[in-house]
Amino acid sequence: MIDIISNIGKFSRNNHGEKELIDIWQKPEKDFDSILEVDIDTKNNSINVISKEFDKRVFRDSLFYQVGNGHVGSLVKIEKFKDDQKVIEKINKKIESSLKFLSIKTEFVKNISEKVFEKVRIAPSKAYIVSFLKDGKKPIDLFLDKFNNEIEKTYLNKTKFTKECHICGKSEIIYDTAIYNCYTNDKEIYSNTKGFSFGICKECLLNILHGRDYTRDYLSTYWADSEVMILPHNYDNDIDEIFKGENIGSTHSESKLINKLKSAEEEIFEEFGRLNEPVDIVFFEDPKASSEWKIIYHIRGILPSRFKLISDLEKKYSSENHNFRLRDILNILAGGTSSNESKRLLNMIFHGKKYSRSLFFNKVLKSYQKNHFSQKKIPDWRFMANIHSVYNFLVDCNCLNKGWNFKSKNNGGGYEMTVYATIDEFFEKNNEFFDTNQKKAWFLIGNVYSSLIYYSKKYHDSNVSYLEKNFFFGKKYDYKTFIYFTNKCSDLIIKYKSGGALNSGYSLNSLLIMAKEYIGTGKNLPTADEAKYIFFWGMQQRIGKKEKNEDTLTNEGEQ
Repeated sequence: MIDIISNIGKFSRNNHGEKELIDIWQKPEKDFDSILEVDIDTKNNSINVISKEFDKRVFRDSLFYQVGNGHVGSLVKIEKFKDDQKVIEKINKKIESSLKFLSIKTEFVKNISEKVFEKVRIAPSKAYIVSFLKDGKKPIDLFLDKFNNEIEKTYLNKTKFTKECHICGKSEIIYDTAIYNCYTNDKEIYSNTKGFSFGICKECLLNILHGRDYTRDYLSTYWADSEVMILPHNYDNDIDEIFKGENIGSTHSESKLINKLKSAEEEIFEEFGRLNEPVDIVFFEDPKASSEWKIIYHIRGILPSRFKLISDLEKKYSSENHNFRLRDILNILAGGTSSNESKRLLNMIFHGKKYSRSLFFNKVLKSYQKNHFSQKKIPDWRFMANIHSVYNFLVDCNCLNKGWNFKSKNNGGGYEMTVYATIDEFFEKNNEFFDTNQKKAWFLIGNVYSSLIYYSKKYHDSNVSYLEKNFFFGKKYDYKTFIYFTNKCSDLIIKYKSGGALNSGYSLNSLLIMAKEYIGTGKNLPTADEAKYIFFWGMQQRIGKKEKNEDTLTNEGEQ
């Protein structure tokens, strides 16, 4: 990953110019309430302290850098001041350090601190920056070279040795640091070092620092409950034009293209499909209070064509009321987008790796059950439609096999729910999924049971049916379970006198007979979870043309 950052930095330097070391070395700082500017007249031994409005440029002007206990430059932070001797001594030491950096005698410390504390005590709860001028001049105008040398010597770990740079391979004086300090399992960047844990030349070091900033500005955003970098392996003008382009519609208010990933995922993935370079996605944490950041998960080498495919599929499985996103898959299979499992699923989708069929049905049915008993449940038929979208999306991504025609292209080039006139048409057009008669049997018995719920309501002249209370989730969905359903349906058909013809051209009696014939002797059954999915699918699937006051096979609305 470091070499990719270095490539991006090299592009930035060549195409957007060099930055001063201080501009790529300083960390972003938060806002303070006020600046107390201390001007020290070394010729007259006088000190003047004035209050100024806070301006973030004070950190640059003061050549300030701080990490851990380390401190360079001439700037002191005072936050929530307490009139305590230990606090005062600590601040005085920082003032002394700032004076030493400015080559000013430390005998001024007591005088300075008295003048500073006099102003701070007026509003001690505020946050102050104490900055220093030497004879009216800012530190950056006097000591920039001193700052650069101190950073290079102390924090860039410049050695006296000529070694092979781990990034570019050239023999140069090397710096014993990776600069981009992070916790990672990425061992590849360390594999060829000889003698040093890590060694890079100054050019590559500057490339990395420039690349870090460029990545932060244009290639990083928040997505899938995490900070994330999108890193093309080679960065050029064409790719830069895409990331800096404004091709996405004006309905999205974010100024940077990468920031639109959360709100316009399918459009951004379509743009990524034009990159012509493999792309890494790095999920990371970068706490502002820490000098190091942590890689959470790293998806390597995603081909642009995969982004284009995923973009097309998101459009295919979206509806008028819902934009299908990868989070729809993560919510059902990983319980959300924040876990490492969700990142592994994204890796699988982006690379088209196979997902366990039995694990898929196990997880989606647990989600189906959880929704069914939730107080904020969405209708079962709608949740089942979500599962169908996820299933067929993963089939189209090559992560599962045996898809079915859930959505079809319409005359306008878009997609709509596939309509089936008859059971025969349904099985014929979906013969890849229904590759065994036993699967057809489970679908039919679910379909018949759903119709009997309708007849139950009609029989009792009610909007609800006691049959709806039977969720049947805990059954084993084996041969015995199937016999139980067929016997129950037979009894209900007799009770509600509902064996007549339906829109599908079949009567419930004939569908029940077909189901018994398809199940046969109970051999070659699908797994219990897949059988359960097919049964619930059969309960929700519409077959036949919708008519007013029709006897419908579905019971809870149209799909």
